[in-house]
Amino acid sequence: MVHPAITAKVLDFFQTNMLDSLKSWIENLVRGNLYQVELSIAKGCRELFNRIIELILPAAADQIVKQYPVESLLKATLRPLRIRTMMGHEVIVPSRYYKCIPADDQTSRHQVANHWKVIDHTSPGLCDRTGYLAMLAPSYDLARQAFVKTTGDSISTSSVDKVTTRLAV
Repeated sequence: MVHPAITAKVLDFFQTNMLDSLKSWIENLVRGNLYQVELSIAKGCRELFNRIIELILPAAADQIVKQYPVESLLKATLRPLRIRTMMGHEVIVPSRYYKCIPADDQTSRHQVANHWKVIDHTSPGLCDRTGYLAMLAPSYDLARQAFVKTTGDSISTSSVDKVTTRLAV
């Protein structure tokens, strides 16, 4: 079920940041500024993606926490989980954190991270994009630059290194 409050916020954001810009985009195109219009629309789409993801991830995480009961042998508390999404945007969601896990368990202590297959606070989409760019580029710094160019968001060279190393394991 889609939450009416989330729908209203997404529609309001879309109206304010995209639809209200249509007139200026057309005026800029008439003046010959196609590149600026492309950049503006791409930025708006990134912002829309980030807005939607920051609204739906916490709502879904809350449902996951409520849906799956705590296993009686594991001590758990609610803790915020920071997740960096495909566009590099960071979202904080509620998650059940297990204080005690078996010694041979290599998964996260965060229930939501395991459910969504989040690796070191990095979403699967960001892992995929970063790993792909690192594979194509001859260095982590060039992969970082390609990420910045393609997403418009930033990522550190050490983050590219960390994600790539984790994916290789």
